Amino acid sequence: MERALMSYPMSKLTDDILVDIISRVPYKSTCCCKCVSTRWRDFFSHPDHRKKLPQPLAGFFYQGYNRDRFPKIARYFTNVSGEGDPLVDPSLSFLPRYSSLEILDCCNGLLLCRCWKPTDPKTLDYVVCNPATEKWVVVPATDWSNKVSVARLGFEPAVSSHFHVFEFIDEEAWGIDESERSGFVGSIEAVATYSSKAGVWTHQMVDDENFAIPDHSKGVFFNGIMHLAAYDDMVVTFDVEGNLLRTIGTPSPTYRYDFPLNDVFLSQGQLYFTCSTDSESDSASETSSESDSSDLLVWVLEDYSSEKWTLKHTVSHSQLFGDICSGYPDYNVISLHLECNMIFIVCGDENSLMSYEMDCRKRCFLRRLGCECQLEYLKTDMKTPFIPYVPLFMESLADGPEESYLHGPSSKRHRRADGPAPPPSPSTSHSFSPVRTAATKPSLAGADGSAQHRRTGDTSLRSSHSKHLIRHPSSLRTATAQGPMERALMSDPMSKLTDDILVDIISRVPYKSTCCCKCVSTRWRDFFSHPDHRKKLPQPLAGFFYHGYNRDRFPKIARYFTNASGEGDPLVDPSLSFLPRYSSLEILDCCNGLLLCRCWKLTDPKTLDYVVCNPATEKWVVVPATDWSSKVGVARLGFEPAVSSHFHVFEFIDEKAWVIDESELNDWTGSLEAVATYSSKSGVWTHPIAVSTTVSIPTHSKGVFLNSIMHLAAFDDMVATFDVQGNLQSMIDTPDLPYDSPVNDVFVSRGQLYFTGITRSEFGPSLSVWVLEDYNLGEWTLKHTVSHFALFGTNYSACNYKVISFHPERDMIFVVYGEENTLMSYEMDCRKRHIIRQLGQDCQLEDISEEEKTPFIPYGPLYTESLADGT
Repeated sequence: MERALMSYPMSKLTDDILVDIISRVPYKSTCCCKCVSTRWRDFFSHPDHRKKLPQPLAGFFYQGYNRDRFPKIARYFTNVSGEGDPLVDPSLSFLPRYSSLEILDCCNGLLLCRCWKPTDPKTLDYVVCNPATEKWVVVPATDWSNKVSVARLGFEPAVSSHFHVFEFIDEEAWGIDESERSGFVGSIEAVATYSSKAGVWTHQMVDDENFAIPDHSKGVFFNGIMHLAAYDDMVVTFDVEGNLLRTIGTPSPTYRYDFPLNDVFLSQGQLYFTCSTDSESDSASETSSESDSSDLLVWVLEDYSSEKWTLKHTVSHSQLFGDICSGYPDYNVISLHLECNMIFIVCGDENSLMSYEMDCRKRCFLRRLGCECQLEYLKTDMKTPFIPYVPLFMESLADGPEESYLHGPSSKRHRRADGPAPPPSPSTSHSFSPVRTAATKPSLAGADGSAQHRRTGDTSLRSSHSKHLIRHPSSLRTATAQGPMERALMSDPMSKLTDDILVDIISRVPYKSTCCCKCVSTRWRDFFSHPDHRKKLPQPLAGFFYHGYNRDRFPKIARYFTNASGEGDPLVDPSLSFLPRYSSLEILDCCNGLLLCRCWKLTDPKTLDYVVCNPATEKWVVVPATDWSSKVGVARLGFEPAVSSHFHVFEFIDEKAWVIDESELNDWTGSLEAVATYSSKSGVWTHPIAVSTTVSIPTHSKGVFLNSIMHLAAFDDMVATFDVQGNLQSMIDTPDLPYDSPVNDVFVSRGQLYFTGITRSEFGPSLSVWVLEDYNLGEWTLKHTVSHFALFGTNYSACNYKVISFHPERDMIFVVYGEENTLMSYEMDCRKRHIIRQLGQDCQLEDISEEEKTPFIPYGPLYTESLADGT
């Protein structure tokens, strides 16, 4: 057999020719080719050849929306197996930098992206790219592109390496006056097409048919023809010039107009159509296999020319999902496998990805994608589009004259810049060779214009122009107020204080005290109710900042803010968009309304600034980094607005950051070597103060700045305290605990220091709370104990939950627990717990161990107009 094969003419073909031939056959056929001979077996196993041959389905791109996150819309890729790191980086970081990027379609390994320019967010480019080879081509937009809802990509590598872009322009995008439009909502008026071979757009009018294409309709490019499911039970087909070829009627079971299940797919070289039936209708009963349930139906167009669909498979919803999903709105068929009788479905509130094999009627749950598979502009019963992706390892996107416009890793000048460089812009002649300009470094406004000194936002933080408060009429009342109490109050010296002075005084007292002040007099009641005063007075706890990590998402690390109530839009925009642009930003601490952020620079991602900002007033100050800042694990902020408007930054430098030679390190992991402090009054860092006592501070330890002293929980059952010069003041012993976990931490509430930890009791593991009632004695008093069973309904271990904050004015603690990171409050006085909301599974940073959650940073707004009152 081997000799016969070697004498066959095919055996004389070179490997390069074989690769070119076999790359044009289906993936399933290549698997059979391995059995032809030992040469072919070795040929298919060779890594240089394997990537160039047809590939199996890799996974799905999709987007997710979360109003509490920055960015609100994120891009994901999940593997078809549901396991492991994503096979494709959803950032598409090889592309030029754009303001935003949306993946519209994927066809045989190429992606069609709509990219909004940073120079003008109202204008866009299309970009066709190959993630496997990191090659990309910019396609110029048309006059209708920013209004078009449906754009699709056509590409058949077995026929040609050229691609085609289709724009389906409805009456509104075309510019037809509303009074002249047809009665068919979204009716397509014209189709524009772009050919990579010609490099220009053409368009054709649609004159004879009225049809509308749903935004979610998948484009199937098959035999040089684009197929899309349209409303009114039809599939519309177009050639590469944009001509409407014909409409193919589809089966007509019960159909909901806004339901995205009815769609067309390509599998094994044939066109498939999926739809759903409802047993309550007559038409459904004719096709449904069970009279008491709704079904998923799969049809195949076996004879393309006859336009006759054949029912291939029927499965009831109850059999397909069980109790997970029932009814129409809760699932979506997202793809058919290219080479076997398998469909992929996303179902349920948690958007579970599952596969279903039609031949053996076997379902397999792959993974939960979470609650974010929902875009802001979509209706509540529609999931975000899922785009199947099969890698293509061809070295070019086109074999025509436009190859000179291809871009990829081989051309460094076209690599994505770190800075906000403008994206490629096509010329007016429709050439799509990108023109890049020099990256522009964002300017940071400063007091003296020097990058080496403190810099501020575009409104001066120390402006000499104070705002004049609007005087409320109540402040002008005389001593003629009714009643003896009122007359006594008005005769008191306090009554002669102006509103400006009252605001300055009351802004320095706790929030709870301000609530009591409303009862002093009618003037004070009106004073606290006036909108010009209310924002300047102490505020309640607003919510929590936190970070989330998801390896399938771009960006992998995202920033969130959730309200303390768990309801409504976030009270604070987690993007902090008023700050200068940095490569990345991490919130390290919050102290009395100010945030401490570590910001890595665009120009050099290895260098950083600290930024202290006030989200309520959008003021900010840049604090220069020290020589140790890039290595420091713990940095905290100290700020007491009732004492001074100056702030202090503390850097806790461990041995690894301080000592270059690792052989000199002692055995105490993370031992603190020195403390550096920065004062906004002096504008300089103090020389680091050496720490003589052996102490190690966990990275999650919260900083409590109380009475101008920084307190941090340290290992070995102690709280370390430091003054604003960085001197170690004292070591306060904490209660001995059987568990060492992130639950053990210090907090401040109502002017006192609290400590939480896990203890053992007759009811099992418990959460205990101590208060340092006498600070000078350093003795902790047990205030409260609650068993894990009473707190959570189960005996959670030390590492499955985290106390994230105390309420500043009440005996209430906030806790995050469980796999879904449920945020809850617990009132110690009445032993009442309240579930606030689920934060999701990505409250976990990449560099933190699996059992430890991301830091949660409590935030209460501060509406003072400056960050410092000194020089």
